[in-house]
Amino acid sequence: FYDLLTARRPAHEAPFGPPELLATVNSVNSDVWPTLSPDGLRLVFDADRATPGAFRVWSSTRPDRTAPFGPPVLRDELAAGEAQPHLANGTALYLASATRPGLGAGDIFRAELDADGALSEPIAVVGGVNTADDERAPAVTADERQIFFRRTVDGEHDIYTATRSTAQDGFGVAELVPVVSQPGVEEIPSWISPDGCHLYFHSNMPIDGGPDGYNIFVARRR
Repeated sequence: FYDLLTARRPAHEAPFGPPELLATVNSVNSDVWPTLSPDGLRLVFDADRATPGAFRVWSSTRPDRTAPFGPPVLRDELAAGEAQPHLANGTALYLASATRPGLGAGDIFRAELDADGALSEPIAVVGGVNTADDERAPAVTADERQIFFRRTVDGEHDIYTATRSTAQDGFGVAELVPVVSQPGVEEIPSWISPDGCHLYFHSNMPIDGGPDGYNIFVARRR
């Protein structure tokens, strides 16, 4: 089983301190893929609490940044097979869906989050993002003009990106992110900074002297 943890640091370039369990959020099942609202008061994540192995989207809120998160609530506006949520800003929730009609095995959708926390019907992202291949794990800048996501092509799981002029336009043709995407390993984006300059992702690429398996990485624009 997996749990959600948090770690803090005094400055953006400083190392993180020891991770701590989010005790009020975790369960005896797996809780994964956290995303925070910009104000830090809403947490959205995946969990297989209803049916082990079948992940769904849950959310939790708190009154201020120093308070613990409250009991999580199942987002029943979303179905099983809809996962990997990402809050681009206070009103836009992106996610991957393998259950809604789309172009491939998995496609990326966007739902509107209102002031009361209710979600609108998810709508497939328009433009060059969704294809007959499998697209998942969206990470979108706060202005919603650039998206990063994982696309699987011939067994290769790589990070792609696409841009658009405004948040109302369709995305242009998606391109492989150079340097970050390496052959033979899996890269999965999880967060992009509001200015688009810091991309966090996890990958099973080997690290000299580091732990095996999946690790968290950050890539910075030059």
